[in-house]
Amino acid sequence: MESTTYLLLLLLLVIGSTALGGVAWMCGTTRRLAAQVDALQGELSGLATSVTELAATLAEGQAGMAESVGDLARRTRTMEQRQDRVEMRDLDERRYSEAARLVQQGADSQNLVRNCGLTNGEADLVVRLHGARQSA
Repeated sequence: MESTTYLLLLLLLVIGSTALGGVAWMCGTTRRLAAQVDALQGELSGLATSVTELAATLAEGQAGMAESVGDLARRTRTMEQRQDRVEMRDLDERRYSEAARLVQQGADSQNLVRNCGLTNGEADLVVRLHGARQSA
């Protein structure tokens, strides 16, 4: 019986050593995994900070872009208004030039009202100005 007891104790010792080795291995693995988790959390925190900074930069860029677009829209409106004024001036100049030419060819003020779109007062003035040249 002593040999059976001895074998049993030896078997229990082997099983206990194996179990203890397994626990030690698991503790080491747990520590390594915990270190990896900590490292990944640090990386994740750094990435979150980078994303926050990029979002802030993007928001600033959008605000600046919106301001630039607003400036361009204002400048475009101003240029369109200037262009409209120039076109109106050109149209007026063409009307008066045409009226002066017609007066020099003998047209009266009523002809200028009908053909050039001038008011009676404008037509009379053009006739006086350009008709006087002809008779002078």
